[in-house]
Amino acid sequence: MKNKLFILFFLWISCFFGQVKIKDTVIRRSTIKYEKIAKVVHFKAQNPPLIQVLGAPIANFSHFWEFGDGSYSRDSEPKKEYKKQGTYKVNLSVTNNYDNGKPPAT
Repeated sequence: MKNKLFILFFLWISCFFGQVKIKDTVIRRSTIKYEKIAKVVHFKAQNPPLIQVLGAPIANFSHFWEFGDGSYSRDSEPKKEYKKQGTYKVNLSVTNNYDNGKPPAT
């Protein structure tokens, strides 16, 4: 009888501690890098490292660029030629696929 109680107690303790969730406090950011060559601006995202999930497909990032003039791109390194000279606010939304970390901030 003592063995059965010990086994039940051990299983209960194992389940209790196996469910402890660790809070992810790391802030992950993607940084926009750009280079202007003639009239074309070349954009590149500098992304944080990926944390591969075991047994899942290869971890990767999906990008969504908004160029500030109403146009957008889903390329990882897009090129953009603006029709009018000026200052534009470029937004980048990055999604991490098959990664167990937080997605980077927009």
